[in-house]
Amino acid sequence: MKLLDPKLDIVFKLLLQRELVLLRSMIETVVNLPAPIEDLLILNPELPKDLATDKGIVLDVRVSLANSVMFDIEMQSELPAGIRSRFLYYWAKEYSSELHRGEGYNQLLPVISIIWLGSNLLQGEKFHSIFHLSEDTTRELFCKDLEFHTLELKKLHQLSATTQPQLYRWSRFLLADSEDALERLALEDPIMQTAKNTLEAISADPNAQSLVREREMAQRAHEHLMYSARAEGEAKGRAEGEAKGRTEGEAKGRTEGLRDSLVMLLAKRFGDLPIWVQERAQQATIEQLTEWFDSGLTAASIEDIFQRR
Repeated sequence: MKLLDPKLDIVFKLLLQRELVLLRSMIETVVNLPAPIEDLLILNPELPKDLATDKGIVLDVRVSLANSVMFDIEMQSELPAGIRSRFLYYWAKEYSSELHRGEGYNQLLPVISIIWLGSNLLQGEKFHSIFHLSEDTTRELFCKDLEFHTLELKKLHQLSATTQPQLYRWSRFLLADSEDALERLALEDPIMQTAKNTLEAISADPNAQSLVREREMAQRAHEHLMYSARAEGEAKGRAEGEAKGRTEGEAKGRTEGLRDSLVMLLAKRFGDLPIWVQERAQQATIEQLTEWFDSGLTAASIEDIFQRR
């Protein structure tokens, strides 16, 4: 039996939701909590209905811990344009989601984001980076409600197996490329034995296999759409630029080609476009069009792309 890849976001979500002991272990391993976790609640156990058609869906695991703190945990193998802003946007959505009308801001719970990365996001060499909101010079903490943990798997060589053995084992589990590697991990630690058994159970589950196929098909369709839209825009820009035979004509041709590609991409993802979207596209510079095109590949809505509320 071929084991599914735990770095695939759908497998990662299924793994943590199927055995809560794994979810507890991962949180306690990454975050320095004052006490062991006794009770937790998964806030989004369901899977999106359009999983097979929308590569931009975020398959995170949102957790409430004894009504005192919330966690948002996700696996991100690729790093599309605007990914840092997306991380912050989803943190902000989670932070504000529990505040109801009439309640005071002191009711807001801290939100801790745990982000596993298959590609390097940061320039530094640290495997595990922790971010807070603090003053630039004195480092005084503005508030404790924001906390980001990034774990860059390609920098595993920077992590000490001696000082952080459990984090090292979790990272090796996510990177394991053979059953032998998983078996060695399972012999080292009971949690890794549970993780191995759970991954094997998911891999043998026909429903899970179907979900993985759907997710991979969505990814391939997304990649094809991105490639074809860019290629069409570039080809049109070159053709119009060559026809005009001038630098100005080439720039205009590239802009018009990119504008057409943006409209085509958004129409394919979101259907009929509002008039204001087409008007903004007509007035935009090539830099704006490029930014919107990159955002349009993964954004959850048109409003997210144009930052319009």
